[in-house]
Amino acid sequence: MPALVAISDLHLGAPSSLLSDLTVQESLAEHLGKLGRIDNLLLLGDILDLTMAPRLTAWNKASAFFELLFKAANNIGNIHYIPGNHDHHVWSMLSDYITIVAPLEGTGRNSGEGGRRPLGDPMFCGEVGPKHETFLHCLFPAAIRNRLHIRYPFYRFLLGNKLVIAHHGHYFDWKICPLAMKIAKASPDNMEQAEECNAAWIESLFYLLTIGRVSRTFLKRMYGIYQKLEFGLRWWTSATGPGGKKLGGIPISRITRLIHLLQREPTEYTLLFGHTHSAERWQSKAGSIKLVNTGGWNIDDPRSEHPVVESVILVGEHDADDLETRKLQIDDDIIASVAEKARSALGSALLS
Repeated sequence: MPALVAISDLHLGAPSSLLSDLTVQESLAEHLGKLGRIDNLLLLGDILDLTMAPRLTAWNKASAFFELLFKAANNIGNIHYIPGNHDHHVWSMLSDYITIVAPLEGTGRNSGEGGRRPLGDPMFCGEVGPKHETFLHCLFPAAIRNRLHIRYPFYRFLLGNKLVIAHHGHYFDWKICPLAMKIAKASPDNMEQAEECNAAWIESLFYLLTIGRVSRTFLKRMYGIYQKLEFGLRWWTSATGPGGKKLGGIPISRITRLIHLLQREPTEYTLLFGHTHSAERWQSKAGSIKLVNTGGWNIDDPRSEHPVVESVILVGEHDADDLETRKLQIDDDIIASVAEKARSALGSALLS
């Protein structure tokens, strides 16, 4: 009877997602169902893929999967959805709803006279709860909508008596938030300021450039240029930044620095994050800080003859001191089939 189950990076809708295969969907749903009562299910970002999939495809794939999942795993308490970079647009829509639409309707938080956001009002970060049945709630079966909480960019909670901080992980990626802050010459000292830099960059890169045929053609051509510039960009963002030991390619010092910057006081915590698709762990020598990655269900390089996918879930029991990583075994033939379909769908221009 787990207190917590965490999964991330499902990339629903993307042709490279293992969950594009119905057998994998059923396997994951069955595994969660066998766990019995789950007090809290944490969906830790990039659940939908609004970059590599048309919006309608992503919505439909997500809705069908959630129907299957919550039918098999029908004893789940609260569901906590924390958007990542590929589904960041979900939070942009919800933020506008909370700060503009709901106040106009007289149902949301006060965001200024007449329901309009004053110029310079900080980016909304926090929670959208079940009292607002938003479009995202409607992707989930009706029976569980009153238990769905959307939180961004961080979610803090206690597991036993230990502080857990959950975040998708894109704030730590040099290509996203750190690069946006360098471009803006910003040194944020709270989440809202960090999100102001992050949102403008991430909405353009992971959503606006992908919503039409012309945009997708532009993106594919820009991808080739980006690959050539990547080394220089990596040097630019890291030359004066943190180095040392890395987790999933991200310097641990950058992770812990941002946590202390944006979360203020914690000195002892466990950080759950995804994004890198690499189910790794690290803890400080004193054991006061633990970093745990949730892996991912996406084939990052469909060109590879032997694609590696970290199809894992994290399980935290009520009386456990740590989270257990459980890997679901996926048949090699299924992985090869998904990779082949991804190569075909994405096309040689993007993969060359």
